[in-house]
Amino acid sequence: MFGLRVLSVFSVILVPIILTAKIETDWFETLKGERAPRLPLLEFDHKSYYLGIIFKGSYFQAEQFCRYHGMQLLSITSAEENDFLGQNVIKMGLSTERFWTSGSRLPDGKTWVWMSTGRPFSFNNWFPGEPNNAKEYNEQCVETKINKDELKWNDVNCTRQLYFICEISWPTDCYKLLEKINSTQVSDVNLPAGLIDVRIQP
Repeated sequence: MFGLRVLSVFSVILVPIILTAKIETDWFETLKGERAPRLPLLEFDHKSYYLGIIFKGSYFQAEQFCRYHGMQLLSITSAEENDFLGQNVIKMGLSTERFWTSGSRLPDGKTWVWMSTGRPFSFNNWFPGEPNNAKEYNEQCVETKINKDELKWNDVNCTRQLYFICEISWPTDCYKLLEKINSTQVSDVNLPAGLIDVRIQP
């Protein structure tokens, strides 16, 4: 369930199609082309994640990249999800790197919310003493970094140049379809090049 897969991430306007789609070549044709770039994804619960390590950018550039690929910046809603992401950051040898999330208090300057969902934090894992809103830095956005094998949070200036984590949430029916795709032999479904499943044995 937690393996690394390579799937086509497509524009969110196509997501409703999945809810009633059958596994057939005609439907998979819609996932081809520039609008369906292949990104290596991690999966946890009903979410898929992409660790963006191809460039470092500001909070806004990271969000633009995620949106372009039909995803959005990360939101973390549980200790289990935070632990899962931290473990994978460590496994990928990125323990010294910092990653943008969608966390911010830009809307009112006070309340920390996930900009990807608009919801206030229901869970947090701040570094000790954070968020401290160091005035000289105008810290309005949330980064994550490994500390003692745990993914911790910190408030920083939104223009800082960091890696980032994108996510996409799948509706239950959609997720079941993805599970079906990834439990079916490619030869049985006749998948085109636009959708590739790479399963890594645990």
